[in-house]
Amino acid sequence: MSEARLHALHWAFFVDVMNMKFEDVYAMFSAWCQSVPADEMADIMALGDELFGDDDTYDSIPLSSTAMEVTQRMFEIWVKNSPS
Repeated sequence: MSEARLHALHWAFFVDVMNMKFEDVYAMFSAWCQSVPADEMADIMALGDELFGDDDTYDSIPLSSTAMEVTQRMFEIWVKNSPS
């Protein structure tokens, strides 16, 4: 599975289990990311690197409306192409 499909799968999971619209879940995620202190975020990212490797392909994507549009598009593609 490509990283983009895996990323979209994660969003589909969160939207489903939270029973919310993508836009609302993403807004909560963005607000949370901005509220996490830098040292705590560094620890979270270090744990992610430890568990999943240190590929920093997506680390520079800002939490902006453009990032949301890209993420939402990936989510829509996953949902459209996933088995029912």
